Amino acid sequence: MRQSMKRRAFLQGLGAGVGFATLGVPVFARAGGSPKKLIVVILRGAMDGLHAVVPVGDPHYEQQRPQLALTHSDVKDALLPLDGMFALHPAGKELHSLYAQGEALLFHAVGQSYRDRSHFDSQVVLEEGSSRPHALKSGWLNRVLQVTDGEGLSVSSESLLILQGEGRAFNWQPEPKFAAKQSFQSRVLEMLEGDPAMATALAEGLRVRKMAQVNSMSPKGNALQQTLKGMAKLLLAPEGPAVAALDLGGWDTHSRQGRESGRFARVFSELSRGVATLRTELGSLWRDTVVVCVTEFGRTVRPNGSGGTDHGTAAAAFLFGGGIRGGRVVADWPGLADRDLYEGRDLRPTLDVVAVLKGVLHEHLRLTESQLAEVFPAHHAVAPQLGILS
Repeated sequence: MRQSMKRRAFLQGLGAGVGFATLGVPVFARAGGSPKKLIVVILRGAMDGLHAVVPVGDPHYEQQRPQLALTHSDVKDALLPLDGMFALHPAGKELHSLYAQGEALLFHAVGQSYRDRSHFDSQVVLEEGSSRPHALKSGWLNRVLQVTDGEGLSVSSESLLILQGEGRAFNWQPEPKFAAKQSFQSRVLEMLEGDPAMATALAEGLRVRKMAQVNSMSPKGNALQQTLKGMAKLLLAPEGPAVAALDLGGWDTHSRQGRESGRFARVFSELSRGVATLRTELGSLWRDTVVVCVTEFGRTVRPNGSGGTDHGTAAAAFLFGGGIRGGRVVADWPGLADRDLYEGRDLRPTLDVVAVLKGVLHEHLRLTESQLAEVFPAHHAVAPQLGILS
């Protein structure tokens, strides 16, 4: 009884501070595996693609968004030019720098085949890689691990749906400020000598913690920057994971969305600085890394009465990396005239997000047609978007 109580106290006192490996599952991929790395960032809450990648060349843009348009005389000079049709939101300075260096590839009018406008259901479909919610029992990134025999990292306290499944994956997140001290960890390991499975899991978790060497509660830098630094250390390890997934929330801008500043600008700046942090921390590995940023759906073309936008359909997607054939915006632009809107309210999708994901997996991780069919069994008819890598 006393031993059981000690174990419960250990789990309560240490569990939040150590990145536990999944019980019975090896933490790292085998040595000698592919050096290619894939990072998937889920922009939760439905990012307004029209605010991120602004269609300055569309004649109906300013008319449709009189309160939110970034082309008004008082703010248009702050826009970051991309090409004759599009400009980047002013808060994306670091992303714009990557674009200028050919390391950012932007897609617009991107959407899913599932169009219910429900955050929960659409996120499930996006992470499962399915055509309807809960149609599959694993996430598409986990199925990538299954066909490549790699290992994945979920940057979260619990495994993200995108990485759930039979493939090898583990969870990690920076420890809280009051994580357990080394002396306590050693005592716990001794206490668990009679439970090999638990002792192994703890030992592996402690190894992950040591490799990451970052504390999210540190006063130096914000939490996302510290998290990304720790994630980069894990990816850089010789036996580190091949793929990683994390999410960034705050995109549900129903009110006070703002123009060059405000709610959207704050989270877009966080994303921009975060990607720049990854580039710095990964060093030479950046050349062999692709960062994919996707969201569950876009937002309405017209603003609402609260200075924000409601749930929409098409959005934008981003790819970053040293090997990207970037400096481009890829878009079969549908137009913003009333007659061109999806269901009379949304940006019409002209590119399936699965096509972008398949393109990355084919060109970057070298997945074959049959392997892509295993990863996306509900999307046989969607062809990969090619020409992603240089």
